[in-house]
Amino acid sequence: MRAIALFSLLAVLSGCGAAPPAAEAPPSPVAASRAVAPGSAAHVPVEIPVLSDEREVWDCPKCDMVYDRAGMCTMCDADLVHSRVDYSCPVDSKPVEKAGLCPRCPQAATIAMTPLTAGVLKPGAP
Repeated sequence: MRAIALFSLLAVLSGCGAAPPAAEAPPSPVAASRAVAPGSAAHVPVEIPVLSDEREVWDCPKCDMVYDRAGMCTMCDADLVHSRVDYSCPVDSKPVEKAGLCPRCPQAATIAMTPLTAGVLKPGAP
């Protein structure tokens, strides 16, 4: 009887049976990198896997990966190039607000990236 009472007392004191504390969702890689002070070692560009409505990005001239800020490519250590992103309808060539389907037709918007840094050559350029 004493063993059961002692076991019950220990279970209550240790929190046995209580719901575990709710885990907070970890921040996204982009949000986590923006929370770090500029100039620190952890202040590195974060890859943007799919363009959606970005207007300026930094892309790698060697492997064409796209990042959210200036720095070096995490894949090939090349300097990133500051570029402007434009979205347009492939049918009438008029601008659209974001990637995805054109609001005027059922076609997917065309994405064009224009380097804003002078003297940058893309792969395959003479």
